[in-house]
Amino acid sequence: MQSTVMAPAQTTYNAHFRCFRGCPGEYSVYEVMYTCPQCGGLLEVHHDIDALRDRTAAEWKSVIEKRVGTTKWPYGSGVWGMREWVMPSLRDENIVSMYEGNTNLFWAERLGKQIGARPVDQTLRQQPHRQL
Repeated sequence: MQSTVMAPAQTTYNAHFRCFRGCPGEYSVYEVMYTCPQCGGLLEVHHDIDALRDRTAAEWKSVIEKRVGTTKWPYGSGVWGMREWVMPSLRDENIVSMYEGNTNLFWAERLGKQIGARPVDQTLRQQPHRQL
């Protein structure tokens, strides 16, 4: 049984940069800038959490789970399957993705011991082979 992939809700979600140190001001995430123009501190991405609350946690979980691993552009990506929480106003035609994310981690105890890795570091990430 195949489920329907849910498109972004009609609510206008938004994100913007703001100073990590608390300086006043909001800056477009479409501007290339890394530091606060007032103090030189780092900028952080701030999301409109109140707008995201138009869905319950259970509804968001359902939306994201229906998108995971699909082939519907761009929602099959582990990043863009959560687009409202990442970059909500970016249009589909401007997304660059190779369906990143959702890669399984495999326990590799024997290999980890051979290379001297700590037990916590003994996982491998399987990368799909892609020809460009």
